[in-house]
Amino acid sequence: MSDSFSIRSFNSISFYLHHADDPALPASERARVFFSYARADDDPNYDDLDKSFLRRLTHDLAMAGLAVWWDRLSLPARSLAFTQEIENAIRACDRFVLIAGTHAAASEYVLAELNFALSQCKPITTLLRAGEYDVIPPMIDKVHAIDSRPTRDYAAALVDVIANLRGDAPVGALRGVAPLPPFFVPRNAPFAAARTALCADAITPTVISAPSRATAVYGFGGVGKSTLAAALAHDCQIRRTFRDGVIWLSVGQTPTPSALQAAIGATEFDDDRAKYGNEQEGRIALAKVLHDKAALIVLDDVWDASIVAHFPIEETACRLLVTTRSAGLARKIHGADIALSMLSAAEGAALIAKRAGGSADDPLYRSIATELGGHTLAIALAAAQLENHHADDAADLLRLLTKRE
Repeated sequence: MSDSFSIRSFNSISFYLHHADDPALPASERARVFFSYARADDDPNYDDLDKSFLRRLTHDLAMAGLAVWWDRLSLPARSLAFTQEIENAIRACDRFVLIAGTHAAASEYVLAELNFALSQCKPITTLLRAGEYDVIPPMIDKVHAIDSRPTRDYAAALVDVIANLRGDAPVGALRGVAPLPPFFVPRNAPFAAARTALCADAITPTVISAPSRATAVYGFGGVGKSTLAAALAHDCQIRRTFRDGVIWLSVGQTPTPSALQAAIGATEFDDDRAKYGNEQEGRIALAKVLHDKAALIVLDDVWDASIVAHFPIEETACRLLVTTRSAGLARKIHGADIALSMLSAAEGAALIAKRAGGSADDPLYRSIATELGGHTLAIALAAAQLENHHADDAADLLRLLTKRE
C-alpha cells in the first residue's frame, strides 16, 4: 500500500482512504462506500491495479475523496462472525455499491448483503461488470445500473460512478412516526396495495391523468390500520420516494385544522408559526411550503373527510395516507381505497406465535384466532395472556374462550 493511502477507522469499521495534502473534506466527513461483489467476477491478482477492477476502483474512488470498505483491505481481524462484520460495515456505510456480474448473481453472500442493505434503507448504486442486465437482482432492477464492463472505457465509467456516489440519495426522515410494535406481523396484500398506490406516479409516471392524492386504509377499530400505516412509513421504498420525510398527524374526532397545518409547516419545515392563525391562512401558507416538497403526510384516525381539504398537495410530489374506520368516508377521498379486514387464521396464529412463542402452524393458535373473529387487538391480548402465563397453555386459553355459561 502506498504511503499516500491508509486504513482509517470510523466507529470501529475500517475504510480505505487517500491522504491528500489539502483534502476537500475532512476524513470524518467523507462519504463511506461498501463494495458487494463476487470474487470470481474479479481478477485473482487483486493487488494489481492493471488486472483487478476492484483494486483499481478502490484506488480511484479513494483518490476522489471517498472512503471505501472492500473486504480485501478492510475486514478487521476480530473475533466476530464474518456475517456480523459485514452487517456492521453496511450499517456504517453511506452508499452500498453492488458490482453485478454472473458470479455475483449466483452468490448467496452477495444476495444477503444486498437484502440487508435494503432493510437498512441504504442508497444502492449498481455497477454492471460482467454479463447482461438480467444478472441484476430483481429487487433493484429498476435502479439505473452503470455500465462498467470491460467493453466500455474505464475512465468514462469512473466519471459516472463518482457522480452517482457524490449525488444526493436522500431517505426521508420519520417525523412523529412511532416504532413498529415488537410483535408486528406483516399484512402483505394490503401493504403491497397501499405502497403501490402511494408510489404509483413515481414508478410509472403518466401525463394522462394526475396521480391520486390520497390513499385511504379503512377497517373496524382495532384491526391494525395504524400499524399498517406505520409499517408503510418505515418502508425503505416509501422513504426513498418521499425524500422530505414521512409526517405523522393524529387527527381524531375533534381536530384543529390550523394546528395540524402548523405541525407540518412550522414544526417540520421551519415556517413562521404566525402564518397558521386559522385554517384558511394555514392552507395558503402550507401550500407554499409543500409546493417543492416530496413528503408523505399520514392522517391517522380520520372521522370527517373534509379534513383532507386542509392539506394542499395538488400539483406537488406530496401524498396523503389516511386511516379511518369508515368505508364511506374512504370513498369520499380522491384516491385508492385499501380495505383492511380481520386477520386470517394463519395471520392470527403468526401473531400469537411471535408474542407467546411456539409455532405459527399450531392448530390451537389458529383456533384461538378464529374464535376471536380475527380481531387483531383481541388476538394480541390473548397472546399476552399466554406470554404472561395467565393461561396454562393454548388449550387452556381456548377452553376459556369457548366456555359457555
